[in-house]
This record gives sequence, structure tokens and C-alpha cells, in this order.
Amino acid sequence: MQTRNFGKTMLIVLIGLMCLETLVFGATYVATDATGILKEVATEQVGGDIGFVIILIGLALAGLTLITTKNFMISGLVLIGSIVFAMAPDLASGIISQFA
Repeated sequence: MQTRNFGKTMLIVLIGLMCLETLVFGATYVATDATGILKEVATEQVGGDIGFVIILIGLALAGLTLITTKNFMISGLVLIGSIVFAMAPDLASGIISQFA
């Protein structure tokens, strides 16, 4: 009986946290209109997706480099280089301005 009450309490707390997060997100973008909010969210989302794809490509290239050269240092540098390139802040905004 006690676990059922705990589950209900946790569900209420989680719903409250979701509502609070939504309010904070809305308060962040009070000065802009809906188009500005959509552009900002799209930039962040595209940046995350593109960065993830670049890291996966870097992981594949690091694996191929390790297979061909059998040198851990070079494959590690390839992987770290792809992670640093994926974290570039202007990557997503440049791609969105190019294709949008």
C-alpha cells in the first residue's frame, strides 16, 4: 500500500517539474516572437543532430585508421578531432543559413 502512494507522489512531482520546466523555457523567450523561438530551437536541435553524426563518422574513421595503421595515437587523434569539430558552435547556424 505504501509503494502505491509513493508512485502517485512521484508522478505528481514529475508532472510538476515538467510544468515548471515549460514555464522557465517560456520565460526565457518572452522578448521574441514564435518565429524566433522556433528558429532557436531548430538551431539547437540541428546542431545536436549534426554533431552526433559527425562524431559517428569520426568513430568510423578512427576505426578504419586503427585497422589500417595499427597505431592507437593516430586513431585517437582522429576521434578527438571529430569530437572537437562537432562541438563547433557555428556549425549548425552555418548549415541552417546555407540551406534554409
